[in-house]
Amino acid sequence: MELNRRSFAKSALALLGAIAISGGSMIMVACGSVVNDLVTAFQSILNILISAGIVPGGLATIVVTALNDVIDAVQAYESAPAADKQSLGEKLALIITIAQADLQSWFSGLNLTGTLAAIVESLVAVLLSELAGLLPTLPQPVTIPDVVRIARALPHQITYRPIGAITITKRGMKRASDRFRARFNALLTADGYPEAFHD
Repeated sequence: MELNRRSFAKSALALLGAIAISGGSMIMVACGSVVNDLVTAFQSILNILISAGIVPGGLATIVVTALNDVIDAVQAYESAPAADKQSLGEKLALIITIAQADLQSWFSGLNLTGTLAAIVESLVAVLLSELAGLLPTLPQPVTIPDVVRIARALPHQITYRPIGAITITKRGMKRASDRFRARFNALLTADGYPEAFHD
């Protein structure tokens, strides 16, 4: 059964605590769109941290909310009439930029070191590159909020290689989803973790 995104975001910390106690894992059903996959991928990162005895912290809920906001904004943009594309595109670009900043801030706040830091950083970099892939076809946001400025000033920024532009259509998002799932799963299995996505 698919989890309701809004209720999931609100109860993320409680669920994380339950996972830490039970040793279980959260499963989200993706819907053939790369933006849905980002939430599932982030959950697999949280599971890695929890299995290492690290509590991901309150910022994890902010990241989940930000990723869910991207999902909602993409759906609104996809279904909007041509007359609304400009304004909704600017809003979507802003929401994506905020999600990237939240991911950067969350990772920085973990203060990880060693092998675990490298593993988590490589996985978060894949999420950041997918989010960046959505931006080239969108208008630039008019304003940059403080959360983005703060994240850009962090001493340790996760560097990532931007992927090609993702066409924000059902077909384009499905193509991006297939590529993202393969890339993310390959990173997980290379480090001895189970795949996050099963076709």
